[in-house]
Amino acid sequence: MKKIDDRSALAEELLCELWEKKYFCELKLRTIAGETVTIVSTGEHNFDAGPDFKNATIRLDEQIISGDVEIHRAPEDWYQHKHHADPAYNKVVLHLIIGVQTDFEPAVRLDRRPMPAEVFVDIPESRFPELIRKYQLHYLLKTNDQSCRLSQMKTDDIIAVIDQFARQRLIAKAERFKEQHQWCSWNQVLYQGLMEALGYSKNQTPFRKLAQIIPVEALICECCSLPSYQRLHRLQGILFGAAGLLPSQNPSVDWRKIEDAEIRNYIQMLESIWQEFYDRIGIQPLQRAEWLFFRLRPANFPTRRLAGVSQILLRFSEAGFLEKLLNIFNGLKDNHTALVRELERMFVCKTTNYWAYHFLLSDNERFDRNKKTETLVGENRARDIVVNIALPVILAYADETEDAQLKALVLQLYQSYPRATSNFIVKKMNDLFFSKPTAAPIGHSGAMRQQGMTHIYKLYCRKKECDRCQNEWKQLFD
Repeated sequence: MKKIDDRSALAEELLCELWEKKYFCELKLRTIAGETVTIVSTGEHNFDAGPDFKNATIRLDEQIISGDVEIHRAPEDWYQHKHHADPAYNKVVLHLIIGVQTDFEPAVRLDRRPMPAEVFVDIPESRFPELIRKYQLHYLLKTNDQSCRLSQMKTDDIIAVIDQFARQRLIAKAERFKEQHQWCSWNQVLYQGLMEALGYSKNQTPFRKLAQIIPVEALICECCSLPSYQRLHRLQGILFGAAGLLPSQNPSVDWRKIEDAEIRNYIQMLESIWQEFYDRIGIQPLQRAEWLFFRLRPANFPTRRLAGVSQILLRFSEAGFLEKLLNIFNGLKDNHTALVRELERMFVCKTTNYWAYHFLLSDNERFDRNKKTETLVGENRARDIVVNIALPVILAYADETEDAQLKALVLQLYQSYPRATSNFIVKKMNDLFFSKPTAAPIGHSGAMRQQGMTHIYKLYCRKKECDRCQNEWKQLFD
């Protein structure tokens, strides 16, 4: 175990582990005012910007309070970390401080409301290794008591189950898209799915909201009558403005002071496009605070993803998403390799001019001139979009229109589709199912089995619902 420094980030990580494993639920806690605190629910660990835990529930004497929890190694950290000036901390109901209580300035939130509960818990530094070992051991024993029964099956049987869940995942996605189609066009369904996919896990919500306030038909209508060289910038100005990500929507930035004339002219053009659109349409843009940049690689910032969206929209602007994809399917249905290549090409976006060196709309925040970025949307993300959005939407369309030939083509392509980049879920499940010396690893298998393992994990493994999982897959062998 690493040496734990009293003020290190590691110490707070360990404290969050103890909170998550309900160590503090066993303690008799009292606020600095003497009120009894009982932890009803620890909430969800937040790995993004903001409080350590979201949506927790505590009982303060006889009052039930729900909100967020922030854990610190010293009371002054609340102010040193500037939580008092951050609206993300307005829902904190418990400020947990590790150490002996001393005179200190009580934490105040930005909304100026007092903290419902501030609690000191004295845990000597010397006890940290003991506590972590104890709770890790308890957790491992609990996990082993419900060891994965599927992993004990023969390799061929495990693969059969994974394939079954992979088909379920594709069908479930198709059903969700069919339901969305009751309220909007197939083009809008594909557009919303694309936006969610480019939001990753951190920014799916604001990307989804953006797709709803600026529908794809409205965007295409805005650029269809323009010369081709003006369309891209028109799309970018509207998207950035509606997202609330233009410099004029950021109080800390004055784009007029940018010294680089080329950059200033580009931003001025986007600002003018948005202002004209806003004055005419009057939609309410998103708030900049709705977007998460924390713990994201600059290349994955939502600003760069929106620049990529503008390129994708331009490609589909004449025929629309659905018709363009159907044309690709029909034209290459006898050549799956070429079909895969063309589908992914539609979603890969190369960097151009400004976005080759920048990750925000600002002159100051840019990449090193010697480190030009090549893509706004790369091949790996394009493959994820095809597998998770395009294929299930086309399957949903084929099912609704009773096009058996198209439906069969989608299923065949899904079964043979090349694997995507592995993530922690796929790696975890691959280790779980195929770590036995006699097992044949399926790391070389395609996207379908990656999807199957992801489906098993999200439905059952992360919730430790082993019985439900077994009841589902054992029907294959009855």
